[in-house]
Amino acid sequence: MNNVIVSTDPGQLRQMVPAGTKVVLLYDRNVSVWMEQITDPSWITIPLDGGEGLKQWKYVQQVTDRFIEMQIDRSWFLIGMGGGTVCDFAGFIGSVYMRGMMFGFIPTTLLAQVDAALGGKNGIHAGPYKNMIGCTVLPGWVFCYPAVLSTLPAGEFRCGLAECIKHGAIASESYFRFLEEEVFPLKEFKDYSPEILHRLITDSQEIKLGIVEQDLYEKGVRRALNFGHTFGHALAARYPELSHGEAVAKGMAAATFYSVQKGLLSQESVKRLLRAIDSAGLDPELPCTQSDLITYMLHDKKKQGKTLGLVLLRDIGEYVLFNEPVEKWKNTLRNPGVSLGAQWEKNLSLWLEKAPWVEFRLDLMGDISQVGMVALRMQCMGKEKKILLTLPVNPECTEVPDSLREMISWGAGWVDIPVKASPAYKESLSSLARENEAGIIQSVHFWENPSREIPGEATLNELVREAFSTGADYLKIAVYTYSVQQSDKLLAWCDEQNAREGVDYRITVMIMGEDALRTRKHALSQGYPFVYAASGPQNTTAPGQPSFEALMM
Repeated sequence: MNNVIVSTDPGQLRQMVPAGTKVVLLYDRNVSVWMEQITDPSWITIPLDGGEGLKQWKYVQQVTDRFIEMQIDRSWFLIGMGGGTVCDFAGFIGSVYMRGMMFGFIPTTLLAQVDAALGGKNGIHAGPYKNMIGCTVLPGWVFCYPAVLSTLPAGEFRCGLAECIKHGAIASESYFRFLEEEVFPLKEFKDYSPEILHRLITDSQEIKLGIVEQDLYEKGVRRALNFGHTFGHALAARYPELSHGEAVAKGMAAATFYSVQKGLLSQESVKRLLRAIDSAGLDPELPCTQSDLITYMLHDKKKQGKTLGLVLLRDIGEYVLFNEPVEKWKNTLRNPGVSLGAQWEKNLSLWLEKAPWVEFRLDLMGDISQVGMVALRMQCMGKEKKILLTLPVNPECTEVPDSLREMISWGAGWVDIPVKASPAYKESLSSLARENEAGIIQSVHFWENPSREIPGEATLNELVREAFSTGADYLKIAVYTYSVQQSDKLLAWCDEQNAREGVDYRITVMIMGEDALRTRKHALSQGYPFVYAASGPQNTTAPGQPSFEALMM
C-alpha cells in the first residue's frame, strides 16, 4: 500500500480524487471545522457521531438507506474522515455497498493515522464483541494532515501513543527508544516539533505497512499487529467505558505478564514496557484478573477452531506468535474449585456462589438425614452444575449408594469414579452420570508410603489408557511426593500429555504433601482441568491441600 500521504498541503488532498468523480464524505461531527477547511465544498457530506458506538449494524443500515435515497452508486468516491471508528465504519460501507465502491480516508486522530486507517481492515462490532463483522479491502489512499492533531483532546492523543508503543514493541527497538527519549518527555502537543511529529507518525506507519505488505489477509506475520489486542478487546468488552487505546495499553501489559509466565521475556523488559505505557500517560494496571477476561477472549475473532492466537514478546522489538489451546483457557476459567469435607455445612452457600465448582467429598461429609438431604438440595438449587460428587469405594463395591444416586439426579456437573473400582460399579455409575448429563472424572490416588516412591511413566500411561478407554471425560491423578524433583517430573509428564492431540487438557495431576501449593499454582497456569483447593487452612480434604485464598494470591 504505497498511497499513504503525510502532508501539510490540503490542496494535495483534493487532487487525490479522480477528476469528474462525485464524492460523498462521511465525517465525525467533532472535526467539522477541519472538514470545512481542507475538503472540497462540492463534496456531499454526511455527519456521524464517532466512537465505538458507531460500529453497529443499525448505523450501517441508516447510512446505506441514505445512499440509496441520494442515488449514490459505485461510480462515486467515498471518503471517511475522522478517527479509527469512522474509518473502520466508512471502509466497511465502501467495501460492501453495491458490492464495493472506491474509498479513501482522512484520519484525524493519532491512532487512526498510525494504525486504524492503514492495512485494509474494515468492520463493525456484534454487540459487545469487537470487529466480528468485516472484511479486508485496502483504501485507494490515506491522507494524513498532522495539523488536525493540534485540536485532538490530550486523552485521544495518548490513545494513539498506545499503538506507537505497540509497533516499537513488536518490531523496532530503535523506534521504541525514540519514543522513550524524544516523545514521552513532551507533555503537551505544542511541545512537539514538526520533525518529531513527522517521525512519530511515519516511522509507525512504516512498521505497520511493512508487515501488512507481507501478509495482507493475516495468515501469518500480520498477527503480530494484534499485540495487546486479544487481552485489550476482552477488557473493552468487559469495561465498555475504556477507549480502544486505553484497552490496548492494558492489553499490552497483560500480554507482557503472560510472556514472562511462558518464560519468554525478562523482568527488565517488562519494566521497560510498563514504564513506556505510564510515561505516555496511559494506565497499565489491570482492573480485574485474567480469569475475568477469558469468556470475552474466547469470543475474540483471533480464536480459530481449537486455538486462541496470542502475540507475546521475547524482547523489545521482537514478537512471538503463540497458539494456545482453547480448552486450556476454558480450564483456567473453571479453576480453582473448592473441596468440602467434614465441615461442609460451614459457608456452603458462600462457596457455591464464589467458587467455579465445589466438590462434595461424600466419604468425609458424614451421614446426612433425609431432612438434611432436602435442606442440602434447597441450598444447591440453581447451582447444581457447579457440584462435583466424589465417593471413594473399595474395588469390591458393585452398588452405587442411594445418596450418590439422589445427588446425581439433581443435575450435578461432574461425578468422580475411581479408576480401580469394579467394572460393574464403573459401568453403573457411568450410565447414571450420562443419563443425568454429568461429566465423568476417573481418579486414582497414590498416598504417602514408606518407600517414598511415586508412580513411573509406564504406570501413568496405563492409567491414561484405562480411563479414556472406559468412557472418562477427565482423569485426575493425585500423588504424594517427597521432593521438588519428584513433583516436577510428574508435572512435566502431565504438561506433555495435555498438549497431545486427543488428550486436549483433560488430565490433572494433583500433588499432595509439602509441595502442594507451588504445584497447584503450576496446574492453574498450565490449564489443568480441575485444580482442587480447601475452603480454609483447617478444612483440607487431602494432605497439604492449599486454601482457595492461597491459590488465588
